Amino acid sequence: MLRERFNKVLHIAIAEPSEMLREGLAILLDRTYLRYEKAMVDDLDELAQFCSRKSRTLVIVDPILVVNQTRKFMNLKATYPNTAWIGLQYIYFERQIMEIFNEVITLYDTPETIASKLKRMDAYLDDKQMKEQPNTLSERETEVLLHLASGKTNKEIADILNISINTVITHRKNISQKTGIKTVSGLTIYAIAQGLIKA
Repeated sequence: MLRERFNKVLHIAIAEPSEMLREGLAILLDRTYLRYEKAMVDDLDELAQFCSRKSRTLVIVDPILVVNQTRKFMNLKATYPNTAWIGLQYIYFERQIMEIFNEVITLYDTPETIASKLKRMDAYLDDKQMKEQPNTLSERETEVLLHLASGKTNKEIADILNISINTVITHRKNISQKTGIKTVSGLTIYAIAQGLIKA
């Protein structure tokens, strides 16, 4: 199953301060039979340097690097839109932190599962490039985002903005596509990181 044809060379960065976790993940990647180039980085600054040299990357990030640097991480996400962000979950992290990743690899994932997730993230980047949508939110999408972050329902937002509920739902879909975030709590963190609302 792992040896099925997948001729693309994936560019993978592992952002992990622990040598044990970094090397263990590298060994599992070798067992996936995927073709890839990998880079190992210790922190978000090194990761930013790596991303600036690659136009398209799959980044596996230890959430511990994000916990106290959420704004910095969200800026990285916004700066490098052709990157898929994959959280490495080996202990419990707050749900809001894990939701800002496009995918999550857990401590118990097999090489087959890891390969499947990496291929899915590569396909996600393909799809994103094909759509070629700008990553900046429109003025109306920003308004909808702010109301979502304040806890309002679709109906409440529709009433406040004097638009239909279907229009609110469409704006929500566009916001999720542009940010890569699907949950309200994740979008709230995004709004805070972008300076749209205060924590």
